Amino acid sequence: MRLFVCVALSALLLGCSGQPKVVNPNKPGSAAQADYDECRGRAAVATAMPGAKDHEEALQKVLDECMKAKGYEVTK
Repeated sequence: MRLFVCVALSALLLGCSGQPKVVNPNKPGSAAQADYDECRGRAAVATAMPGAKDHEEALQKVLDECMKAKGYEVTK
């Protein structure tokens, strides 16, 4: 239950934060949004450790790496 709360709060925080620009000319915007949402969820789960230092920084790093793995260029 505690993990669920952490994941839910992390997802909420990510939803409120600004999105970096992601570019992949081979995918339409709707696919980019779907990929971003998937990566955002993975990042929230991967960084849902109580007491983690620099949580938002770690979350953004995992999110960026996920998007890059999907073929996107990530710019801030």
